[in-house]
Amino acid sequence: MNQTIASPSREIPRIPATSLLLGNLREFIADPTGFLLELGNEYDEIVESRMLMYRSSMLVHPQAIEHVLHRNHTNYDKNVFDYRMLKLRLLGNGLLTNDGADWLRQRRLSQPAFHRKRMAGYGLAMRDCTRLLVQRWEREAVGEVLDIGEEMAALTLQIVGRALFSRDLTGDADEIGAALAEANHLMTERLLSGLPPWVNFTPRDFKLKKAARRLWAVVDAMIAERMADASSAASIKDAGDADAPADLLSMLMSARDESGQAMSPRQLRDEILTLLLAGHETTATALTWTFHLLAQNPEALQHLEQEVDVSVRDGAPAFDDLAKLPYTRMALEESMRLYPPAWSIARRAIQADTIMGYRIPAGAVLYMNPLVTHRHRSFWDEPLAFRPERFSPENRKSQMPYAYFPFGGGPRLCIGADFALAEMTMILAGIVSRFRLRSTRAEVKMQGLITLRPVDGMPMRIELRT
Repeated sequence: MNQTIASPSREIPRIPATSLLLGNLREFIADPTGFLLELGNEYDEIVESRMLMYRSSMLVHPQAIEHVLHRNHTNYDKNVFDYRMLKLRLLGNGLLTNDGADWLRQRRLSQPAFHRKRMAGYGLAMRDCTRLLVQRWEREAVGEVLDIGEEMAALTLQIVGRALFSRDLTGDADEIGAALAEANHLMTERLLSGLPPWVNFTPRDFKLKKAARRLWAVVDAMIAERMADASSAASIKDAGDADAPADLLSMLMSARDESGQAMSPRQLRDEILTLLLAGHETTATALTWTFHLLAQNPEALQHLEQEVDVSVRDGAPAFDDLAKLPYTRMALEESMRLYPPAWSIARRAIQADTIMGYRIPAGAVLYMNPLVTHRHRSFWDEPLAFRPERFSPENRKSQMPYAYFPFGGGPRLCIGADFALAEMTMILAGIVSRFRLRSTRAEVKMQGLITLRPVDGMPMRIELRT
C-alpha cells in the first residue's frame, strides 16, 4: 500500500508509462476493470495515469470523492471525453450528460415525477410485471437454463415502460434491448479507441449511429403517439401536484420552467432515452449480479429466503411490504458494492483546486470508480466477501461517507435512486419467494462497458423451491 502524509500542495503520484507513445493505454484496453483495481491496491488517495497524450487522475479515497461530488461540486463539470461522446452519439442533453444551468433546469422539471408519493403508484407496475415473470417461469422455465441478464433486462424494460410512460414495451423489448446492448459495446470500444469525439466516419461509428437511430425511433414514436392523443393531453395535470396521476412523459410534456417554456421534442427524447437506459440497463445489471452472488453464498440466500417467506405472497411483494424486507435490500446494496453498475464517474476541474493536499490544475480530468473504492481494503473489512450485514442500520453508521456511492452523490445523486431500490427489492423478493437460481459456471468475469456487465451473460438454472 502506498501511504502518504498530508502536506500542502503535493504532486499527484504518477504510475510509470509502459509505452512512450501509448502511456498506459495498452494494459487499460486489455482489462479496464483489472487495471483500475490493481491501481487501487497500490494507492489509496489519488493516482495519475496517461493514455496516449491524455493524463487523468483516479480518486480512490472517499474524502477526495466527497470533495468533488459534494463539497466543491460547483468547480467540477462533465466536459470530459466520456460524457461528450455519450452526448454526441447517443443520449443528447439528458440528465446524465447535461451540465450547468441547463442541467439544473431539467432536474427541476423532472423531479416531481420521482416524488415519494408517486412511488406507490409505480409499485403497482413493479408488482404486476414481477408476478407475470414468476408465472411464466413456473409454466415454462423450471429446470431450464436462462440468461438472467436478458430476463432481468426484459422485466425492467416492462416496468419502466408502464411506470414512467404508461406504455407496454413488451413488443419493443427485443428492439430496444438489442440496440442498447449494441450501443453499450460500440460506445465502450469507441471510448477506448483514443480517437477524438469529432471523428465519426469509422465503421464502428456507422454501426453506433445505426444503433442510436433505432433507439431514437422508438422514443420518438412514443412521444409522437402521446402528443397525438388529445384525451391524454387534456388530462395532464399540474406537474407540481404530487397527487396528480400523470406519468413521467405527461409530466415532462406539461412542465414549464420559470420563463414558461416547455421542453422541446429533442429535449424530451433525450430525457426519455436517458431514463430508459438508467431505469432499465443499470437495474437489470444490478439484479443479475445479485442472483450470481446469492448462488455463491448459500447462507445469505437462506437468510433472504426466510425473510421473503414471511412477507411475500402471490409471487411478488406489495409496495407496502418493502419495509418488511430489510435484508433483501441489504443484499442488493452489498451486491452494488461489489459490482456497481455505474462503475466509473468523471469530472473536469473548472478552476485549480486542492484535494487532500494535492494540487489539481484547472482542466484536470478526474475519475471516481465505485468499483475501486467499494473494494478497497483501506475502507472495507474483507472487501471481496459478500456480507449484506454491512448495510444494517447499525453498521451503516460506521461507514465512511462516500466509501459507497453506487448512485453518485451530491446534487447530482441519481434522480431515480429510490425508484431503482424499490424496483430491485420487489423483483428480488418476488423471484426468491418461488425459485432458486443455480450457477452453471464456476467463474463469471466482469466487463467494464458503460455499465458493469458479466462477460458472456449470466446463464443460471431455474429451480422451483419446495
